[in-house]
Amino acid sequence: MGKLQNKRVLITGGGQGLGQAIVEQFIAAGANVAIHYHSSRTGAEQLKTLATKAGRKADIFQADLTQETAAGGLVAGAPRSLRCGQCHSRRDHRCRLRG
Repeated sequence: MGKLQNKRVLITGGGQGLGQAIVEQFIAAGANVAIHYHSSRTGAEQLKTLATKAGRKADIFQADLTQETAAGGLVAGAPRSLRCGQCHSRRDHRCRLRG
């Protein structure tokens, strides 16, 4: 069982590069992940598949975080997508990356 078993994590910039590697580590540690991407949908979808195969919850979100409304929608929507029937709509951790 991983250190982050069943914790919910929002990773921005998680669809490629360093962000993708970080998402993989959170999945390996047992976390459920909300993966943000701007233009790398294929990478985000591959990570969602990886998480599902590992028995984790995962969802992907496209947003241009230079737009305030998009950023607000991501922060509001990501925790809801990972909610289980017994927990509140919140995230446990956030990992923010900038290119």
